[in-house]
Amino acid sequence: TLEGHSSDVSSIIQIKDKEELVSASYDFTLILWNLSTYSKEKTVKGVKCRWSNSLLELPGHRVIVGGYNLLSVVNLSTGQIEQSVADDQLEGICSMISLRDETVLCGCRKKLTEFDINHNTLVCINEEAHQNDISSLVVVNDSMFVSCSWDTTFKIWKY
Repeated sequence: TLEGHSSDVSSIIQIKDKEELVSASYDFTLILWNLSTYSKEKTVKGVKCRWSNSLLELPGHRVIVGGYNLLSVVNLSTGQIEQSVADDQLEGICSMISLRDETVLCGCRKKLTEFDINHNTLVCINEEAHQNDISSLVVVNDSMFVSCSWDTTFKIWKY
């Protein structure tokens, strides 16, 4: 059992090619865990990840965490928040996928919103992607992803 957060843990991911986990909590922290020693390597405070259901690994030992209406890019090596963007378009982030270099697609309520990390910009690419909230996104291949929703549907998208 790994312990270290002071509130609910809302999301967790494994870092590829490393024996590390990252957890996000309603206590506004991310914790980097070493799976070899079962210990905390680093705690990043001030990450506004309340209501976060989404963590995504990025290149360069970084993650992006999606909160209620906020995205934050966190460098796990330095423990610093590199950038954040807050916008009502991000309300209800439930899932994120990486589409191409430094571009993240977010399922936010019924919408699909694209975040360009390099330019710190958001673009809503589909306002009504589903009739109910999007529950998950998955990349299928280099040109296709799938969204599913609480409206009982799956949709296949090309990008």
